[in-house]
Amino acid sequence: MWDADSGTFSASRNGSASKITNLAAGTLAADSTDAVNGSQLFDTNEKVDQNTADITTNTNSINQNTTDIATQHHQYQQPERFHHHAHR
Repeated sequence: MWDADSGTFSASRNGSASKITNLAAGTLAADSTDAVNGSQLFDTNEKVDQNTADITTNTNSINQNTTDIATQHHQYQQPERFHHHAHR
């Protein structure tokens, strides 16, 4: 219902909050002014969760690669000792 005092739509009934159901999926675009529904938010949350997991995996891989590179660099910085043995 339109609330003229606040200039907004309100889903409250008799002063109690209520939810809007059977809402069609809104358009997801930069210029959209559509409302979104629960399934759209769920899909977004699933993608955020996957991205978070992927970022963690990538961070772990980067850290391991950094360690591996540092280890190899340290190994190559060590002087090599060559021993010349005369063949008999």
